[in-house]
Amino acid sequence: MYVVPTVQIGICSLEVFCRTYLPRYLDLLTMRQIRRVLKDRVDFRDNRAIFRGSVGPRVQRYFQFFVNDINRRGYDLIELDFSRATKAYPNSMVPIIATVQRLIHLGVTVHCNLPSNANLRTLFLRANWAYFLDPERFRPSDVTHDRHLSTRLFRDSGEQQRVVNELIDILMRTLEVKRSFFSGLEWAINEITDNVLTHSQADVGGFIQLTTYKDTKRLAFCVADPGQGILNSLREAEPTLRGDADAIADAVRAGVTRNKDVGQGNGLSGTMKIAMIANGRFLVASGRAWIAWQGGQPDTLSMAPGQAYQGTYVDVQLPLGEGIDLAEALSFGSGAKATLPADIIEIKYLSDDARKLKIKMGEETSGFGSRHAGKQIRTKAKNLLRSEPSCLLEIDWDGIQMVSSSYADEFIGKLFVDLQPIRFMNRVRQVNIIPVVEQLINKAIMQRVGQVATEIEGQQGGNGP
Repeated sequence: MYVVPTVQIGICSLEVFCRTYLPRYLDLLTMRQIRRVLKDRVDFRDNRAIFRGSVGPRVQRYFQFFVNDINRRGYDLIELDFSRATKAYPNSMVPIIATVQRLIHLGVTVHCNLPSNANLRTLFLRANWAYFLDPERFRPSDVTHDRHLSTRLFRDSGEQQRVVNELIDILMRTLEVKRSFFSGLEWAINEITDNVLTHSQADVGGFIQLTTYKDTKRLAFCVADPGQGILNSLREAEPTLRGDADAIADAVRAGVTRNKDVGQGNGLSGTMKIAMIANGRFLVASGRAWIAWQGGQPDTLSMAPGQAYQGTYVDVQLPLGEGIDLAEALSFGSGAKATLPADIIEIKYLSDDARKLKIKMGEETSGFGSRHAGKQIRTKAKNLLRSEPSCLLEIDWDGIQMVSSSYADEFIGKLFVDLQPIRFMNRVRQVNIIPVVEQLINKAIMQRVGQVATEIEGQQGGNGP
């Protein structure tokens, strides 16, 4: 072991200087560099962090300097000022939230100033960012949005499963994609969130948010925890690991885990393979390392000591137009296709004899009074029909006493037109429907058919002699 020589420098030894004052000097120097480089994005003043413009991954990484600085100074109150922020992204906010929740768990009081920008302020409230950053002032949001699942906390397997099921259900209502996409995404999110519960040892649990970007036709989800990090976790099985980058690179290899009794070590590896098969992007950050895979070789970023992220976060981005060959992803290079695990469609909607899919309308939570709700359940029905082309779809209206005319039209009327009459009658059956609801649905179908017939006649008339 190398021992720092004791050489007198002024009133302290070189040993004391290196151990006590040099780290503080380097952190101070780095803070000055941050202010110079990112002065238009973020600034740190004592116990106050001021965010400006776009809050992206670079700002999130430098936020760790602020956290380490306030820890060293012993502040028990900090202020996060987003009033001048104009944009913010989940793959930055979710890791920040995990860090802030760890501080709150340790007894630090956190005050958050919301953005002045009205749209961003609404996003902070609806995405649960405001609540997790300042739970004393803001309440949790249960708003279901077409584009994202708001940030959720999971602390045990029950909460984890509820979050995953809700997430997939929202996607089935809002996106028309191949079943293989849902299956691959469900597997990946289950594995990454389970890693948090199994390996992170985070006292506060883990956090997840999912967002769809319709302009770029991609989906992204981010999972973060403020736990022990990948390096500390894997050292239980591999004590010779040298650093965070080596630990991350090792963790994404199939079969690598801290303990075979608690996991097989396929979660990160399989998720990375899914992202690569789908032509997506996969990023893991833990401690002082940040590694992203996209296409070719991984891109590695090493961070300064004061910038280390305590815990782990995973950011996955997938194109919406691509299916996912989950069997290939889970083969882990063996050359043999893996046996696919059961997905939510098989578990929740497919009958035991695999001949029928069933939607229980009484269990749907989007309401029965608006076109928006009707469109969501129609999208879900079409995804289910596409998932099992030979199965009948049974729509069970048991317990539903009333629906609006607009809901009936948007759901059944448009579904009838989308499938066309013969296919609709062959593939869709409605049961346990009371007369008033049946009447509204029949009227919606007839009006929709009449509208289509009028449009066809108009087109034929326009093409006539």
